[in-house]
Parts: sequence; C-alpha cells; structure tokens
Amino acid sequence: MLPLLAIAHLLAAAPHSAGVEMKRPEPVRRAALRFAGAVRRRDVAGLLDMASPAGITCGEEQYAPRDLPEYLGEPGSWLHASLFSTREMEQQAKRRPAPYSFAEFLKRAGKGVRIEVRQPDERNDGFACTYFHAAGLEYVPEVCFQKSGGRWRWSFGPGC
Repeated sequence: MLPLLAIAHLLAAAPHSAGVEMKRPEPVRRAALRFAGAVRRRDVAGLLDMASPAGITCGEEQYAPRDLPEYLGEPGSWLHASLFSTREMEQQAKRRPAPYSFAEFLKRAGKGVRIEVRQPDERNDGFACTYFHAAGLEYVPEVCFQKSGGRWRWSFGPGC
C-alpha cells in the first residue's frame, strides 16, 4: 500500500477524474457532507474531530494533529485561508492553487453540489477523494479521506 502522502500527491497532480469509482461510496460521501457542513459553520472543533490521526496534508506541508487547532483557528495560516477566507488566500498570492476558499465555493454553489467519490485504485479501499461539483463553477475542490478506526477521516485538501 502506498503511504498516504504519496497517494495525496499523486491525486493532487492528477485531473479530478483520477482513480476509479468506489464500489461503496456512500460512507465517504457522508463524511464529505459532514466536512462541508463543518466548513459552512466554521466549526473548528468538528473539523478537528474529522481530521486523520496522521494529520492533514496540504500541498508540500504536513500539519501534525497537535498543530491543527492553531492552524485551523488562526487567520493567516494557509490551512485556515483555504477553508474559510478567499481574502486571506489572495494576500498569500504566491500560494494559490485554488481560485477561492472552500467556504466561498460552498456559498457560490448553494444547494447544487454534487459529490464524486474516487479512490486511487481498486486495491486501496482505505483512502478516497471526493470532488465537489457545482453547475456554473469551474473550480472542483478536492477533499480526501482515509479510513481510520472505522471512520472516514479528513486527510487532504481542499485548496492545497
């Protein structure tokens, strides 16, 4: 099995149709909906509860679990900006893999969000990525999850 960081980098570099469709995508789709709800509510505690015990990968950076409360709650950190604040993302122009924050995507999309669930290959059923699609929006945020302790936990993205 590939290490989580290697899988995340492969998927991040690939088009959003990378991988294969999951045979049972609903548990991952439910995790993605919980994640989106926590971002809409700016619920840092909810995001922390969903975070992988291995931490969160965002581009070249790895956020350790012990550091997540600081980075999620601190305006100015890239993780906070990519989730909650397009304005903060614009101030960090050198790092701009996404056109706007995930919260801004959800606001623009309204209730018209479709979630595609894919995994890197058929053998790796403990890791999956979700792609949020909305009519009229070109940006397709990617949020990846890893199965840990019987739950699908946030491990990568969005805006990374």
